[in-house]
Amino acid sequence: MNILFITQWYPNRQQPFYGIFVREHARAIQSAGHTVQVLALSLHKSKSIFKKKLYHYTDENGIKTIQCELHSYFKDLLYHLPQVQFFFLNQAYKREVSTFKADIIHSHTIYPAGIWGHDLAKRLETPHIITEHWSRLTNFASSFYFAKAREAYQSAAALLPVSNYLKNNIQSVVPGLSDDKFSIIGNVVDESLFRYQPNENPSHEITFCAVATWQHKKNPDKMPELFIDALSELQKNAPQTFKLVIIGGGNKLPDLQTRCEKANLKTRFTGFLPKEKIAEELHKADYFVHASHIETFSIVVAEALACGVPVICSSAGALVELINRKNGVLTNNTKAEWVTAIEHALSTTYNRQAIAEELNQRFSPEAIGLKIASVYQKTKEG
Repeated sequence: MNILFITQWYPNRQQPFYGIFVREHARAIQSAGHTVQVLALSLHKSKSIFKKKLYHYTDENGIKTIQCELHSYFKDLLYHLPQVQFFFLNQAYKREVSTFKADIIHSHTIYPAGIWGHDLAKRLETPHIITEHWSRLTNFASSFYFAKAREAYQSAAALLPVSNYLKNNIQSVVPGLSDDKFSIIGNVVDESLFRYQPNENPSHEITFCAVATWQHKKNPDKMPELFIDALSELQKNAPQTFKLVIIGGGNKLPDLQTRCEKANLKTRFTGFLPKEKIAEELHKADYFVHASHIETFSIVVAEALACGVPVICSSAGALVELINRKNGVLTNNTKAEWVTAIEHALSTTYNRQAIAEELNQRFSPEAIGLKIASVYQKTKEG
């Protein structure tokens, strides 16, 4: 089948890792025997009032990608003006994509891609499928544009949230959607990078690893202070030295460095790392820690598990769908409970190879590609 992907989340020249999970879905589907073409819209802050750039390329998997870039000093305003975005998407479609006869239009995230994908599918009389990744979906339900989003959800041939948690969110804001419309299909974990290896940590230290973008926000998603303080407390009486490796960039890093120094916790800050280097760090880690209050999937937790690393994380959102007693510990977000959770993990023997095998059976490119291909087939038959 010919599949047209529509997305605003996709790697681009200025943000090469933005929406990389959507690209991995496209590659998994292409590998499953379908022909995928991508139409991606991206918004960029610039000093100019407005500039549009259109370019296309074919990646190493043979996926033709059309990028429509909108550059403006008023980027934030453009984001809240979907009609403007849709105008340029229509232009890009007519110029670059209209000769591609799509059997299915597959949008990623309801706003704005899913809304425009719904309108395009109606014009072309083509089935429309929406994969949902968006953690802020329930906030969007109060938006002026949610009426169009509701219509898109209701009319879609299938809805593919990346977790059951996100499925419940969709059903809470669009009551009446049948369970039969949904297939839970997670993100792809690159098994060529994130795979089991015997622990490469040669020292007597116990290494904990964390990966995120560490940003100051009014309501932050990530709460690294919890595991920093818990590790500091446990280190006081531990027979072995703890080492914390914090991977990722962000404006919160100076504060985290100060906190670790005051806590007398041995810590290494790597800054941003590409996936290949993250995998190398995970292969040397004894445990992965992740403190969060909302997760619709958490690719970093899945990648840690794919390497066989036991995970200690918050009992939040979709994390409860990834973590069980065989591969880690779930905890509430208080310092005392984080201390207890880490103690429990330290006293548990984990089968790292079994952890990795179970994860890859669920989220390898082949597994995800076959699941989505099955939805396509049912859509065309139904």
